[in-house]
Amino acid sequence: MSCGLLPRWGARHRCLSPPEDLDDAHDTAAAGTRLTLRERGDLSRRIPDLCPPGRDPKLTTRLQEWWTLPDFAAFRAEVKKVFKADIPLAERSAWEDWITRDRAEIARLSAEIAKAEAQIDSIVYGLFDLTPDEIALLESVV
Repeated sequence: MSCGLLPRWGARHRCLSPPEDLDDAHDTAAAGTRLTLRERGDLSRRIPDLCPPGRDPKLTTRLQEWWTLPDFAAFRAEVKKVFKADIPLAERSAWEDWITRDRAEIARLSAEIAKAEAQIDSIVYGLFDLTPDEIALLESVV
């Protein structure tokens, strides 16, 4: 399969060392991803604590991906649906604060990762001297 990029690239192939910017951008993205995954895991490990004793604390996809729920009310409704019990009144404020704070941090880190990925893409496009048409082709299939 040939998309027109290989012959051109092969004809102009040269050994290049990635610029330091690439390493910095990659490190930033990787660190953010690790932090985000750890934070998601911290709260996800606490969600089964809301399950009443004697019930199966199995999490639905929505609870596993709690940060995608629009707000605390949606999280609370999902907890009620899955565990057949509401979040205890004494704990609601703490859960709401935790979810609001972590959701904002995940959004911030996701934006940071997207920015780093865009920088990496730009550096790679420059390394291979891609034309705007070739860049558009690559981005349309990715």
